[in-house]
Amino acid sequence: MIKEFLLPFITVGLSELGDKTQLAVISLSSKFRSRLVLFIAVMTAFVIIDGLAVVFGSVLVNMKIIPFGIIKIIAAVIFVAYGIYTIILSNDEGTELRGRFAFFSVVGLLIMLEMGDKSQIATVLFASEFNPLLVFLGVESALSILTLAAIFAGSIINKHVRKDVLKYVSGFLFVAVGVISLLF
Repeated sequence: MIKEFLLPFITVGLSELGDKTQLAVISLSSKFRSRLVLFIAVMTAFVIIDGLAVVFGSVLVNMKIIPFGIIKIIAAVIFVAYGIYTIILSNDEGTELRGRFAFFSVVGLLIMLEMGDKSQIATVLFASEFNPLLVFLGVESALSILTLAAIFAGSIINKHVRKDVLKYVSGFLFVAVGVISLLF
């Protein structure tokens, strides 16, 4: 029983360290006035995407609905587009995201980024072998800790680095991760 919680917790936790989703959360932390709202939006996306992974893992193990390659391309294109937007089109001095649109934008972005990700594939595999509820709780526990750390790191970075530098570094990182995802 402990193994069914700890193995997904450790595996997904380690696989998500420094992952593109964590970079996105660090970047988004500069746009949200309320870190709590950002945390809730991120965790909503994780609950949805990992809930689906657990269902597929425990019930539909052998069914392939969307090919992994297509999901990877969509996520990479989203990353590149967001990076280009951040570098070229964004005039974000002091702009903060608020309201339902911002909340659902974060949820949608993170669902697309996580779809077909290595942690989701691991979740599917664990759920096909272990108690799905314990797998889900282990995965969500790891992701909540990492999300809090990313929001905290983003808050510190945003206090000590100029907004224009953050804008270009963040945009470059998004484009780089998107291009690397397409190539490998």
